[in-house]
Amino acid sequence: MQKIVHDVDITVLLNDLKAAGAEAIAVNNKRIINISEVVCAGPLIKVNGEGVSSPFVISAIGDMENLYTAVTEEGTYAYDLKNTYGMAVDARMSYNVPIPKYKRNNKTKHEVEYTVSAE
Repeated sequence: MQKIVHDVDITVLLNDLKAAGAEAIAVNNKRIINISEVVCAGPLIKVNGEGVSSPFVISAIGDMENLYTAVTEEGTYAYDLKNTYGMAVDARMSYNVPIPKYKRNNKTKHEVEYTVSAE
């Protein structure tokens, strides 16, 4: 269980990046906004209702030094995941990191799509 990434792990990392001043964030190319949900779904996590699998790539834009420090400095959650629990956590600073637009998933779990055709 120690090397399984859970939704709470992703959520804490996202909150750390937000607290460090992230202007935009994405998880596996799924844009995170103020109403985004990150939920466990078996071997996947769901971000905004869409399943994503590991490896989980979190991209953030903002002050590079602050964001980098938020996930590498001793005492941060990401540091503990890497150094205490042996998780593979790799932080890099880059320029021109693409963050996609938020794509709204209009379907709820109670909606069903039907196709009707005339013969």
